[in-house]
Amino acid sequence: MATDTDDTPVAWGVIGCGRIAQQFCADMSWAHNGVVRAVASRTLAKAQHFAERHHIDNAYGSYQQLLDDPSIEVVYIATPHVFHCQQSIQALKRSKAVVCEKPIAVNLYECQQLFQVARCEKVYVMEAMWSYFLPAIKQTKAWIDKGVIGELRCIEASFGFVAPRDLQGRHFNKALGGGSLYDIGIYPLAMAAFLLGEFETSWCVENMVTNHGVDSEVSFTAQTQHVQLSFCCSFNRVLANELVITGSKGRITVPDFWQAKGCQYWLNDGSGDAFIDQTQGLGYQHEAIQVAKDIRKQRTQSNVMTLSRSLWLQQQMEKIRSELIKS
Repeated sequence: MATDTDDTPVAWGVIGCGRIAQQFCADMSWAHNGVVRAVASRTLAKAQHFAERHHIDNAYGSYQQLLDDPSIEVVYIATPHVFHCQQSIQALKRSKAVVCEKPIAVNLYECQQLFQVARCEKVYVMEAMWSYFLPAIKQTKAWIDKGVIGELRCIEASFGFVAPRDLQGRHFNKALGGGSLYDIGIYPLAMAAFLLGEFETSWCVENMVTNHGVDSEVSFTAQTQHVQLSFCCSFNRVLANELVITGSKGRITVPDFWQAKGCQYWLNDGSGDAFIDQTQGLGYQHEAIQVAKDIRKQRTQSNVMTLSRSLWLQQQMEKIRSELIKS
C-alpha cells in the first residue's frame, strides 16, 4: 500500500453503471487526488459505454474482473442495496479499499459481518454518506457548534419525490431492498447524528404508506437530548425537501440538504447570514478527496463517516422498521 507521503492520485474502480455511479464519475473531474481507472457492469457493452462517456481506461463485463485488476486501490460500489454487503466483502478480501453507497447493508447483522471482515483484512471501508463532506453541511455544523442559533430545540427534515412505478426497479422491488426508509430516510437520520452525535431514543412512526410490499412513505419522530426530531421520506410525492434546525436564538434552513449547495440562518432579532457553495459539480468529489487522503495515510476507516456511525444508522432503521411492522 502507498505511504502517506505518496502524492500519486488514488486509482478508483466503479462497480455499477447507474445514475449515482454516473454522478460520482462526473464529479471526479474535480478530485485532484483521485482518478477512475476502471468500471464494471454485468454486461461488457454497458461498461464500455459508461467508460467511453466518462473517459475511463478499462471496462469490465464482470465485477470480479475489476476486483482482479491490481491497479485498482479503492472500489466505489453503486449497485442495488441488497448487493452492497456481499460486494464490499469481496472487494475487501481482494485488499481493495471500499466506499459503498448507502445503505452499506440492509440490516444490522450484515453490517456487523462486513465490518468484521474489514477489521480482519485491515482494509479501509466507508459508507458513502457524501452529504457529510459537503461544504454547506459543514458550515451548518460550524454555525451550530458556535452557538449561532443557541440551544437546539428541533430538527426537521423531509426528502420526497415521485419515484417511477417500475416493479423491477430498485425503489419498489422488495428483492432489491426497495423502500423509502433505507433509500432516502437514512439521510434525515444521518443529519441528526451529524449534528447531535449518536444517541439513544425510541421512534414513533406517525404515518406509513406501503406500495407493492415496500414502505413508499414513512413519517417518524423522536425526542432526544431535549431536541424534537421530525422526519418524513416518500416515493409518492414531492416534499419540502429541506433541513430545518430550530434553536433558542433562531433557525437554520438547508434546501435539498442531502446534496446541499447552500444554507442560511435567521435569528430571532431579524438578522441572518447565508452560505453558498461555489465549488463545481454535484459534490461527490468532496467525499472522494477525503477518502483518498485517508487511504494515503493508511487509515482503515473515516473519521468523518465512521463505522460506528454506520452501525448506529442500521440500529435506528431497524427500530423504525420494527415500528412499521407493528403499524
